[in-house]
Amino acid sequence: MEEVLQFGGFLLMDYAAMVVYAKRAVRYSKSLLDAQRPENSAAFYGASLLFLWMVVFSGLPVIVIFLFLYSALLLYFLLFFGNGLPVALFASGTFMFHIADLYMLLFGIFSLNCDICSMEAFRGNYRYLVLVLLVILVSTVCLEIFSRVIDQAAIQILIGNKRQLRFAATSLMFIDIYLLILSVVYDSSTYTGLILMFLVITAVLLVGAFYTAFLHAVRMSVLERYESKFKDMESQLEQSNRSLGKLKDEAYTDVLTGAASRRYGLLKLDRMVQERKQFSVALIDLDGLKKVNDNLGHQEGDRYLVGVSHALSGYFGAEYVCRLGGDEFLVILPDKTEQEAAVLMEEACRNMEEDFQRQGITFGPSVSYGIVQVDQLAAGSVSGLLELADRRMYEMKRKQHKMRQ
Repeated sequence: MEEVLQFGGFLLMDYAAMVVYAKRAVRYSKSLLDAQRPENSAAFYGASLLFLWMVVFSGLPVIVIFLFLYSALLLYFLLFFGNGLPVALFASGTFMFHIADLYMLLFGIFSLNCDICSMEAFRGNYRYLVLVLLVILVSTVCLEIFSRVIDQAAIQILIGNKRQLRFAATSLMFIDIYLLILSVVYDSSTYTGLILMFLVITAVLLVGAFYTAFLHAVRMSVLERYESKFKDMESQLEQSNRSLGKLKDEAYTDVLTGAASRRYGLLKLDRMVQERKQFSVALIDLDGLKKVNDNLGHQEGDRYLVGVSHALSGYFGAEYVCRLGGDEFLVILPDKTEQEAAVLMEEACRNMEEDFQRQGITFGPSVSYGIVQVDQLAAGSVSGLLELADRRMYEMKRKQHKMRQ
């Protein structure tokens, strides 16, 4: 009578532990995957009862019970969750591994300690129920540890990585198949200490194999995610740099003439003044632009500006010529004295006339300019430099006007 009570008590504990484990497993799976169907509590109780009956009373070989469990888990993940076959194989394989491997480990230890020699003798008493209870309880503890130690976000990244998920699912399938093959040993007629030790050691080694493959897949998935994000950020940075470069070009380029803008010229001039470099500047003003605009139209006036800009840029270099605004241009002449700059400007004006003749432009060019050598300024300021150049430019303009009269 006492043995019957023990058997019945452990049977109830097995059933209760199995229901608890099933509920926790489903809750954890739902936290990782998208459930497609509502939870059915009756299914937990019915499935747990059926599985317990198979384990304890059916007398079916262990390999058949494990195959049923594996198939039921796979079908459950396929039907209840809509994540596809690879995810279903991975999830069912993970649960199957922990249950089967713990069963093998505890079965070996239990059989060695209790001197159990055959499954036939083992299943007929309450000690087998104790083994089943231990397997379920340890599986529940492992599930709790797994859910807390393994980063849930990392697993979700793995699930989203098809290549690494296939690797993890395939590795799990091979490990589970090996466990199924080994389960044939459980139904042998007799056990020896050597066989039981082999089962215990193999169970420990398979834990290492499982977590090596699993953690490798997780790390590679996380690494690939970061690499993908880095490439996206790099692409965005390149796009931003291109946009910034375009904006910079627009800010530093005069729209009409294509010469450098006033902003660019003043920044370059200020930098050269700060660095105390030797150079000269020529402030240039176009003569007769208003007359051209009034008599021939603004289109011809723009043509006048563009022609002068191209001629100056072609002679001095585009980086040293900028349009200050209106009909004024600035030319920077590095390492040139005022006398050398004056010679170059005379030659540039002759070159400009030839350019206009080749282009068939009948008016101009006529320019006035004022040249200043930077070391002539005590203060060395840009504003002072341009002010002096502007005075000299207007002196030249007045002289040319008197000569025409």
